[in-house]
Amino acid sequence: MGVLATITLIALFPQDRWLFLIGMSVFTGLCTYMMAGTSRWYFWQLAGLSVPLLALAGGSNPLNDFQTVVTRFEETALGIVSYSLVWLLIWPTSSREALENAVRQLVAGQRQLAAHYLTSTIGETHDVGPEAFRQQATQVLAHLGGLLDGAEVGSYEVWEARHAWRGLIHQLLQLSSTFERLRQSPTKEFNRELLIPEFPKFAAELDRRFSEIGRMLEGHLPEHRPTSVPLNVEETIGSLSPFHRAALLLYRSQLQEIDKLTRDLFETVADIRNFTRAKVDPTHGSMPLLSSALDPERLASVARWFTGLWLAWFIALYVPDIPDTVEFIVLTNTLSMALCVTPQLPIVRVFLPVAFGIALGGAIYVLVMPHLTSFASLGVVIFAAVFLICYLFHRPAQAAGKAAALGLVVMAMDVFSRFFPC
Repeated sequence: MGVLATITLIALFPQDRWLFLIGMSVFTGLCTYMMAGTSRWYFWQLAGLSVPLLALAGGSNPLNDFQTVVTRFEETALGIVSYSLVWLLIWPTSSREALENAVRQLVAGQRQLAAHYLTSTIGETHDVGPEAFRQQATQVLAHLGGLLDGAEVGSYEVWEARHAWRGLIHQLLQLSSTFERLRQSPTKEFNRELLIPEFPKFAAELDRRFSEIGRMLEGHLPEHRPTSVPLNVEETIGSLSPFHRAALLLYRSQLQEIDKLTRDLFETVADIRNFTRAKVDPTHGSMPLLSSALDPERLASVARWFTGLWLAWFIALYVPDIPDTVEFIVLTNTLSMALCVTPQLPIVRVFLPVAFGIALGGAIYVLVMPHLTSFASLGVVIFAAVFLICYLFHRPAQAAGKAAALGLVVMAMDVFSRFFPC
């Protein structure tokens, strides 16, 4: 798609610089907007970041543009084939296993949160505060969608149960949100065990449900099914002030919501593991048909990307001392699109990988490249540099910075001018 868009733009605006830039921005902006609205976000990201890379790769001679685009396409296809062979034959990885491990970790964290919030009734002691569990749950939830996208492609079992898996993620998101509202409830203002007599039984039942969900995720049949625990309030609620009475009723409604969500979660996991024939549809109309139309958050991401890219355009056009303007524009576009996928990532976290990529590539260019005499030695150096960057910046929150560091180290090494001077 990026190749076709590039050739079309070059054919339509071969001599008009501004129309060419506007057309390129419209296409790449559409790709940036579409990234956040689909599970196939990588398709749109690759299409968007390819257009400036391909369109500007021909340099000052437009006669080379078509051949350059075709060559870049062949290089990308060769890279895909190479990585696919490594993934299939040398180091096969199970995307399904990664997804299931993340879900098990999240369920265990939700159980610990429930134990913290209801600790006086369960009677357990904990060395770690709830903040650590909440942070862990937030990090896992942020990557469950991407893990499921990969598992759907890489596992037939996940593909067959993909609707149930997506329902499971939706339920876990709702449960996490409900637990957060429960945490903020003013429960210290009243005695919940006294005003809700069945509260201890509910806490024990909730802990048992999480335990059974964990058992099913491990592949074992559940020993107990969810049981009903009424959450009736005592008549003495009338003696409370209107504020405390409302707070208590709100707290009970949150407990009832947790009760329903954990029931649905139990049934969904049982459906995924084929332990029941019950088909739970947890979405029940919560996602409207046109939920992604003119999303303000996605529009804001596009606005940030557009501002950054056009600042790079103007700098490249009107500041003559900027070296390697093509790489500068491509890097700006790539980083901006990557940050649109992870808007929660502070930009300062990208600085260290970028600086490391420049320093590592520069050191290799100055100290190592002059002594290389064969493609085998070049391959060893490239492998070592890529391995080092991927090892140091392996966390999901460092994905954008890692991508920038990998691109910069190759640019700074200037492989093609050294080994392919023609």
